[in-house]
Amino acid sequence: VSNVEIIKKKMGSPPWNYMLTYTDVDQVGIFCQERSEGARYHYHVNKAEWWYVYQGSFDWLLDDDKIINAIEGEFVFLPKGTIHAITCTSEEPGIRIAFGARDFEHIYVRK
Repeated sequence: VSNVEIIKKKMGSPPWNYMLTYTDVDQVGIFCQERSEGARYHYHVNKAEWWYVYQGSFDWLLDDDKIINAIEGEFVFLPKGTIHAITCTSEEPGIRIAFGARDFEHIYVRK
């Protein structure tokens, strides 16, 4: 059993990433970021990825210029191969939980 509030206290001020689960096939990480921080454009070849927004809000910027905005309590799912970038959009630090494959490749692209 893990508690996000206890992890937040342990990790302190953002930015930080806490590996919650790391098994033979899966990994789950908790990301805490300030406004405008996030992940640059990339995609995953072999597995879809999904997230849960625990705190704040984030934008998922897709390669076709579509923007998915998700707020606290919402899930986002992207099929494998979907080019995306992620940006925290809330005034307070945002926390998202990322669910994916263990050590899955991140293929970075220029946009």
